[in-house]
Amino acid sequence: MELGLIVKKSRNGEGIFVTKPFKSGGVLYEVRGARFHYTTLLSKGGTFLDNCFRLSENYYLSPEGYIGVFQNHSCSPNA
Repeated sequence: MELGLIVKKSRNGEGIFVTKPFKSGGVLYEVRGARFHYTTLLSKGGTFLDNCFRLSENYYLSPEGYIGVFQNHSCSPNA
């Protein structure tokens, strides 16, 4: 796990939470994972598709196996 971050239960499943203050503009973690063509995402579907980040017109990043898989959307984020 990344230093200063934990994964715990949130309103919509599990999410990433900080355990210490971070400097404004600082990096909390780097989203890592494998790159997939969009046709692979469509064939796998489900939560795999839901958790991927768009990299370009045709490619997406799957954070599976890394902390980024717990990243959630917020309409009013604090980080």
